[in-house]
Amino acid sequence: MSRSTGIGRAWLHTLTSTGVVTALTFSASILAARLLGPEGRGHIAAAILIATVSSGIAQCGLAHSIVYHWGLQHRLNFIKLTALSATLVVATTIPLSAFAALKFYSPEIEFSTPLIIIISLATGLFSFGSTTAQINPDLRTFNASRIIIPLATSCFLGTIYTTQKNLGYESLLIFQSAATAIAAAYCLTATAIHIRNAKHLPTPGHSGLRDIFNYAWKYQGTALLGLILLNIDKIFLLSKGNAKDFGLYTLAFTTTRVIASVQDSASLSIFSRFAGKQDGELSEAVKKSFRLSFLPMLMATTLISLAAPLFIPRIFGPDFNGMITPFIILSFEAVIGAGSWTLAQRFNAGGRPGLVLLRQGFVTIPLLATLPALPTQDMPIYLAALLLCAAILRLALTIALYPLALGEKLPKFLPSLSEINSMAKNIKFK
Repeated sequence: MSRSTGIGRAWLHTLTSTGVVTALTFSASILAARLLGPEGRGHIAAAILIATVSSGIAQCGLAHSIVYHWGLQHRLNFIKLTALSATLVVATTIPLSAFAALKFYSPEIEFSTPLIIIISLATGLFSFGSTTAQINPDLRTFNASRIIIPLATSCFLGTIYTTQKNLGYESLLIFQSAATAIAAAYCLTATAIHIRNAKHLPTPGHSGLRDIFNYAWKYQGTALLGLILLNIDKIFLLSKGNAKDFGLYTLAFTTTRVIASVQDSASLSIFSRFAGKQDGELSEAVKKSFRLSFLPMLMATTLISLAAPLFIPRIFGPDFNGMITPFIILSFEAVIGAGSWTLAQRFNAGGRPGLVLLRQGFVTIPLLATLPALPTQDMPIYLAALLLCAAILRLALTIALYPLALGEKLPKFLPSLSEINSMAKNIKFK
């Protein structure tokens, strides 16, 4: 079976799990919104934001470096390397999350520092574990782990909603921490078993810790700037201390991430399949995934946006009408941003994450410079518009890197009939 066929099936597997995760996450978001209201949603979103950013910084690119060097098939003790890397992630997450919790504390947006540290640790280990699970290109462990957290949360919230209809955000944070920790343990255990059982014949090349950390830091530079681009709007809004606006905006943001899940599935499949493998199939697989996903998702987003004023108040309740406009803008931002990330896998999987880092830096600087000039009235709408502009710029720069850095033709937007027929056959086969 060719890698292009394998990646198509891995994409379909990931897409199937993504559909399940999407449904579960969406139901959990509705239940949480109904139980907590905009203010309560703002409190828990603040805690999750701090956990996401602090644990994201603590990753240090180590998990992606492990996946990349596993693909190179060099002589390394991957069990010890994974254990050491996970320890570093934990040791870095604790002080970062504690500092962030104290830094962003506000009487308007309440949270507990110990709870912040606990959920940050669980989030950091899950992020590390789910990424290292991508050493198995069929992505079965990765896909299964993604279902654990939203499934458990949906069941928990559903039980509360149908029985007492009363929930504090602290209780939800504790439950999510436990579910995330279980998912992390599953990923790390399954990865260790895969490493022990893999028939991994080493190539004559050799990689040392210096090579591991060199790739990791290059990737982490890109990841950090991506983390800033994805969260600077929320950090900025959090600093204003308005729990209701923060709750409305973050709900709009997280809900629109669901729309881009099709493209994210393609990006994950590409990196898992091609990381560390230098061959001609990588570039074509990336471009094909982009052609098959970008325009269809833009069209779907247009339809969703037109219907947003109708379904948002009916699903989340009339208190959430303020998220309609940010939701529409962020829907397009999510699809455009995911499209640029799909194209960026040509550089990440091909061992040149520095080019993606350059792209991220070029976009981040004007974004940070513009934030202080935004009007204070209708801040969520202006923040969403700013992110959309940044996503468009990232896509344009990524496309330009193909001829400028690689000497390749510009990626096309329209798929061919043969590609559409091939995808349809794969779906029918599955």
